[in-house]
Amino acid sequence: MKLKQKYYTDRKGRQHFLAANFGKYLQGSVLDVGCSDNHLKNILKGQRILGVDINKNADVVLNLEKQKLPFKKGEFDTVICLEVLEHLNNFYEVFEDLLKIAKKYVIISLPNNYDIYTISSIFRGKPMKQYGLPPTPPEDRHKWLFSLKEAIRFLKVNQRKYNYKIKEQLIHFNFKITIKNFWKVPFYYFIKLFRKNLVATNIWFVLEK
Repeated sequence: MKLKQKYYTDRKGRQHFLAANFGKYLQGSVLDVGCSDNHLKNILKGQRILGVDINKNADVVLNLEKQKLPFKKGEFDTVICLEVLEHLNNFYEVFEDLLKIAKKYVIISLPNNYDIYTISSIFRGKPMKQYGLPPTPPEDRHKWLFSLKEAIRFLKVNQRKYNYKIKEQLIHFNFKITIKNFWKVPFYYFIKLFRKNLVATNIWFVLEK
């Protein structure tokens, strides 16, 4: 898959990445689960996009761990859920709901928790944003720790059970060469050649109903 946009640094950038590289699946009605500040709605103006999030700027404000998605079976052509499921104790239940609500496609992305930065932080005893035991309760954290291989296996094994097929799969490397990190480039590409799991940022799937 040739990417029209390769990198992003924040949630808004991730939605631009989605629109640039998966725009052909964002036709008709779209449900954005975990929409944050509803960036996609502002990017794709004029399209029917409904955003769901705990954030007050969402069209539908709800807590996915306490409330079910209030939509009918097949109500939206495409359902999006980017970097959300790993934050939920009820990962499996929400995943099943996404598939029920979607008429044609579900687009999800999941993080790579076994990357070299996370592993090195564990070995060095360095505090990590999404894990560990901070002094005060964190606003946001991951509830699941899994590798790219586990994410791929999960989606492949469940195809028959939930009646979908994996139409597209993208392992994303969110590494942009700059003057500051230029010295890392040889190491990065060497590791990428033999151990993708160590340098991949996340993995994206398009599931077709």
